[in-house]
Amino acid sequence: MSLRNLAARSRCLWSSQVDARSSKFSPLVTKTPHLLGYVERDLARLAPVTLCKQDIPLLEFDPTPDGIISANEGVTFPETAVMAFLHDVTDAYAVANDLPVLHKIPTVSWDVSVYSTELANAAGVSREIALVPTLLGAPAAVALAEILIANGVKKIVAVGSCGALHPLPENVFLVPTRALRDEGTSYHYLPASRWVDTTPELLGAMEAVLQREGIGYRECKTWTTIARRNDGCDVVDMECAALAACANFRGVQFGQLLYTADTIADPEAYEERGFGKDSREIGLQLALKVASELG
Repeated sequence: MSLRNLAARSRCLWSSQVDARSSKFSPLVTKTPHLLGYVERDLARLAPVTLCKQDIPLLEFDPTPDGIISANEGVTFPETAVMAFLHDVTDAYAVANDLPVLHKIPTVSWDVSVYSTELANAAGVSREIALVPTLLGAPAAVALAEILIANGVKKIVAVGSCGALHPLPENVFLVPTRALRDEGTSYHYLPASRWVDTTPELLGAMEAVLQREGIGYRECKTWTTIARRNDGCDVVDMECAALAACANFRGVQFGQLLYTADTIADPEAYEERGFGKDSREIGLQLALKVASELG
């Protein structure tokens, strides 16, 4: 994982015995002060952190909000952002609508463009929205979310596909009310628990837009993992629990719009189907409409 991807939650590297200035990192920082903001003064400002040791390291939750590497990029983003797990579709939408790029976030995968778009809500009020083609996977998605939040975003609407755990047709839209925490990232943001909830206000906004647009949908519980399991969940995804936990920790709102892609409802007969391709463009449009309704 790159230093930038560690920026989000690297606080836990430091214990009460570590002195930032005398650590083995100091020569590197002194010689390369430009390295992704990983400068000596950033380390020096951190108070030593003492973690309550557990047999399982993942349970060593640290409530300290500071990170070793600052996520502040020195830019100002709109208060509402759409994080779209629809890379090609998002970039194509930006090109077709000649959207300006507010900022580029370098990653090891690609330079992520943060686009700006102006959309009018149902009342005719225009709002600026940040549109972000988002990296797949909980750690990478949360690293981007941290940067968005540190630079002004207060409401996040995510959109992407999910796998069906029950007999659900392809291209069904779902609104998760909560996510089962079967990944690792969320445990760096909230104490250990089984579930994390999405923000009720965003849930209501999503359902209002779906109803207004005449789009059928259902509420669901999603299992955030990369393996087939079931605990009363309807679908499986890879990022929802982590993004919800990050948003909870940072005091911002988060909601996600999912659409069904492949299915593992029958464990003996996995079906790729069409991976939800018919829902990608409409899913992006719906997420943007939801974002436009958030005051």
